[in-house]
Amino acid sequence: MLFNSFHYAVFFPTVVVLYYCCPQARRWALLLVASCYFYLAYIPLYLPILFGLIAMDYIGALWIESAPAHKRRFYFVAGMAANLVYLGFFKYSNLLSMLLSGVVHPHQGPPPPLGLTFHTFQSMAYLIEVYCGRFKAERHFGYCATYVLFFPQLVAGPIERPQQLLPQLRETHSFQYDRTVTGLRLILLGLFKKVVLADNLGTYVDAVYAKPQSYLGPDLTLAALCFTLQVYFDFAGYIDIARGSSRVLGIELAESFKFPYFAKSIPEFWRRWNITLSAWFRDYVYVPLTYRRQATPMRHVGAVFVVFVLSGLWHGARWTFLIYGLLHGAYIAGSFLWRSITSRFPFQQFKMWDWLQVAGTFALCNFAFVFVRANTVEDAWYIVRHLSVGWRAPLSPGVPRGFNIYLALTVAMVALEGLGAGTRPKLRFEEWPKPLRWSCYYLALFMIAAYGRYALAFFYEQF
Repeated sequence: MLFNSFHYAVFFPTVVVLYYCCPQARRWALLLVASCYFYLAYIPLYLPILFGLIAMDYIGALWIESAPAHKRRFYFVAGMAANLVYLGFFKYSNLLSMLLSGVVHPHQGPPPPLGLTFHTFQSMAYLIEVYCGRFKAERHFGYCATYVLFFPQLVAGPIERPQQLLPQLRETHSFQYDRTVTGLRLILLGLFKKVVLADNLGTYVDAVYAKPQSYLGPDLTLAALCFTLQVYFDFAGYIDIARGSSRVLGIELAESFKFPYFAKSIPEFWRRWNITLSAWFRDYVYVPLTYRRQATPMRHVGAVFVVFVLSGLWHGARWTFLIYGLLHGAYIAGSFLWRSITSRFPFQQFKMWDWLQVAGTFALCNFAFVFVRANTVEDAWYIVRHLSVGWRAPLSPGVPRGFNIYLALTVAMVALEGLGAGTRPKLRFEEWPKPLRWSCYYLALFMIAAYGRYALAFFYEQF
């Protein structure tokens, strides 16, 4: 089920009404049934498979917690292996067959389960936290299953740690007007980002990336820029709707975006972009790889490349994703050297230097995103090689009608977010005059109704 569909517009209010009418002791069951229904709207066959994995993690966590020291590691490794086999079978079997057979373009099997890596990483986080003694294993299978299947964040995150989400599922939440208003405001903002900005930019992006050899520098550059904006507003729009939906139910989900395109460096970008996934890789991959009192700089650089190779492959079994990960690994490694050079000069005292760093970071991210969107490595290399070609020619006549309006709206939205990215205190939206606030609501609703593109999948849903 898509957030930007009529189905969800009926489903969510129904769940909210039933949730607040239901006794606290039964709310977990309502959320679990609602989450199963939400998941069944995709491929019903995968739900029993997912429940089997949840059952293994539930039992495995209990065994890990109660087993003697010499057996805890065995149960933990077995539980993690089960999750990795599940993830690898559905996501990387095509890549494995390609490597074994030498076929460049293997036959594509059935699509992977909805939000495969997001809920698998969340399950693995549960086992890791129990194994490390930071969280007690959940005794109630229903709560454990709801933790993994909770429908607002099931498809594309945020990836929640058990100590953040499970206690909230047990708390008693009464209906609160202010909390509901802020939740609905997030849903409205997320829908605007998705159906008005991201999906309208996507019409041009899809046309160019479908056959990039038909275009030259101006179109390729504009398409690359538009995809960088599209993927952000698509993903951030999903997270806003997820957090808003959850907040209406009284449950707070973690933030996943904090104005990432205003980051001054690639490390800062990853502290602002898909924050929960970045934190997952940092805590469960990077830290264990560098956990030594005197870890050498080369060990840190090696750990960075391991993290970003895994991050690239996290997107899927494609060479373009691997190149994307390697690029960001090189960016991070290069940033260490860059920081050591610039620290010797008093650049930081100039405001212009901050904006140059923001522009440079955005350009590097924009370049790397070419490999995320390109269908093949050949397409990506063609785009990269031809970005500077043909600039005397105008844009192709295939630019959608009114596209410049959507692009201007997107840039304006980025500029508005930039106001919130600074360190100076800003006037909160809640403090705006009421007529101005409601004018913004009505304008957003009008734009969604008049110019929104509906029932289009979220980009990160495939991961």
